[in-house]
This record gives sequence, C-alpha cells and structure tokens, in this order.
Amino acid sequence: VKVEDLPVGLYGNITLNDVQLAAAYYPILIDLAKHKHRLTYGELGECGSGFTGLFDPVKVRSDVYAYDWSEVTDEFDLYIKDIKASKKPRKKLSKSEATDVMAKYYQENRSAYPDEIRARRKDLIALIMDGLSEKEAFEQVASQCE
Repeated sequence: VKVEDLPVGLYGNITLNDVQLAAAYYPILIDLAKHKHRLTYGELGECGSGFTGLFDPVKVRSDVYAYDWSEVTDEFDLYIKDIKASKKPRKKLSKSEATDVMAKYYQENRSAYPDEIRARRKDLIALIMDGLSEKEAFEQVASQCE
C-alpha cells in the first residue's frame, strides 16, 4: 500500500514523536518481516481499531510476508534526519498574527484557491494559530471546499 493511496488524513498529522517511534521500530519491524514473524499484543501490540477499520490485518500480514525483504535496508537514519527537521514543533500564533499571515498569503496566492475558501476564513485562522503554515492551512481547507 502506498501512502498516497491511503485515505486523506491518515498520515496528515505526523508529529516529531511519531517520527522518533518510527526510527526506533523500523529496524525491528524489517527484521520481523524478513523472518515472517509477528509480534503479539503482549510484545508490542496487535492492530488497533485505527488500522483494522481501514485494513484487513490478516491480508496485510500475508502481503508483508510475501514481499521480498532481502533487498530492504534497515538504514533509516537519513530519512529520519530529514523528517525530524520538518517535524519540529510549530510556533503557535496569536489570532491577530494568524489573521495577518492568512490575509497576506491569500492576497499573494488568491488565484490558486477556490472562491469558496473565503467563507472558511475562521477555519484558516484557527489552523494557522495551531501552528500550520499558511500553505498547509489553505491546502487543507481548499481540499474540503471541493
């Protein structure tokens, strides 16, 4: 399954903690996959409802076991380094600051977004106040306008 094929929002809010956990689990999971072994709930945890609501764990496990893991590297460090840099905690803005940032971005990029986005001004400001970049906020809200 490719990330781009997953439902929107499934991986949309990856935090620095998520990346650190991925870095810790990746070599373990690759080794388990290569040896066709699975961890039990007591060892790590069985699939939770967030996964089973979207996928059939038995089928996914079968697909993982069928994959040729011999060429997969367990070196994840370079990827993690880049992701960590992009996932540093975001600076939260005041309502006034977020409003100014939103307005400036909209004026500079108006043609890239649907006209309906103007009705979602409060949502844009709230997302920017929560630490999303202007572009991220506009992209998220624009995707809901269509």
